[in-house]
Amino acid sequence: MSFINISYALLLTWFYRENIDAFFIKDEQLFFILSLLSLIVLYFLMKPVIQLFMQLKWEHFTTYLITILLFGNLIFLINKQIHIEVHTRSASFIILSIVALGVVVIIVRISQLIISHIKQR
Repeated sequence: MSFINISYALLLTWFYRENIDAFFIKDEQLFFILSLLSLIVLYFLMKPVIQLFMQLKWEHFTTYLITILLFGNLIFLINKQIHIEVHTRSASFIILSIVALGVVVIIVRISQLIISHIKQR
């Protein structure tokens, strides 16, 4: 619940508490509504970008980006639910693993392209 309190403290700069109390909205409900609205906005912002990636046939890059986003969410949930502290040193290893995944994806993709080119000859 501390995350909700921190997020709500940031929202106080946008909304007056008296106006929110007039609607009888609890902190959790407000957090849910704002989270849903931000997800809807992000959905409509990201849809054209993903469509562009698909038209450019960048399926591997799109899969890589989605994997990174899911991994980031998983790390965030683990950090918040199990209360494992992610230190700066740990964060650098997380970033290193994301970069290593990108290198592996690039190597595999180049290998696939070379093998398909050789088979065509």
